[in-house]
Amino acid sequence: MTVGVTADRRAHQQIEILERRGARVVWGPTLQTADLSQDEALTALTRRLIDEPPDVLAVQTGQGLAWWHEAAEAHGLGGPLVAALGDVTILTRGSKATSAARRLGLDVAWQAPNELSTELFEQLGGMDLAGATVAVQLDGGEAVPAALGDLAGCEVVPVEIYRWLLPDDPSPAHRLLDAATDGALDAVTFTASPAIRNLHRLADARGSTDALAEVAADGLLAACVGPVCAATARELGWAGIVEPSRARLVAMIDELGRHGGGASAP
Repeated sequence: MTVGVTADRRAHQQIEILERRGARVVWGPTLQTADLSQDEALTALTRRLIDEPPDVLAVQTGQGLAWWHEAAEAHGLGGPLVAALGDVTILTRGSKATSAARRLGLDVAWQAPNELSTELFEQLGGMDLAGATVAVQLDGGEAVPAALGDLAGCEVVPVEIYRWLLPDDPSPAHRLLDAATDGALDAVTFTASPAIRNLHRLADARGSTDALAEVAADGLLAACVGPVCAATARELGWAGIVEPSRARLVAMIDELGRHGGGASAP
């Protein structure tokens, strides 16, 4: 198989595994991660939440929670942050976020059963939050989810630790896009929803919208790391979606190998 890889973070690990299993790889990151963990705004927000802990904390990503704690540690606030969150009702989007919370010694009251943000926000919407403060760790999107605006009677405090943006140098992503629309790829891997959306944004900017839509609907596989990515791919018209039962990188590559007729390898 010839596989396009859109990831930036951990891309080399993914490429190594794919090549070890016999795939040819075209790497074209469609996003880049802007690290906001050292921003003064996050430090000020961390101090505020230590002094006035929220009633509820919604954690969307394990990496985000881990980076938040690391940023707090750099300012001598790691211990106070964990202590402040000790009595907070914590809800998570999935197993990675739950594991990150537990590694910090925090109890998780509820985890989304299918690891979807929509489930997390629905759970929040069903709670009595009148007069409450709800801190929400954002998942890298550029905007606060609209669903948070539906939470009535409470104060929503967004906690942004990183943000996914279009790459500064889009030329590798353009090469991947050209390979996809020319029929040179068998599959494209996505490890974050913004990677899919950004591929379509790049196609729009290059006048390749129809060409990408055509191959996405007719044969080009979208290998998605988990249900959030898969839902985004379906929304954008991808027909051939490969999704592992467990949202993990190696599991995604295993499933792609089975789908493509190849065998799983160590």
